Amino acid sequence: MDVIVYVETNFLMSVAMGREARGDDLLASVSATVRVAIPSSCYMESFSAFEDEQKRRNWFRAELDKRIGQ
Repeated sequence: MDVIVYVETNFLMSVAMGREARGDDLLASVSATVRVAIPSSCYMESFSAFEDEQKRRNWFRAELDKRIGQ
């Protein structure tokens, strides 16, 4: 019997950012009978969330560099 586990993009972003402690274990357990899927309505949200996270980190890095320079 095939099992499909639908996950939100927040879960995948948490795994990618290291905030989901057991996320790697779940993804490693995916096999021929267990599949992880993102609903198509959530797909673009992941790109938007990733871009927002990049902007936040770049701003933070620039702020640190500015303060160190002072």
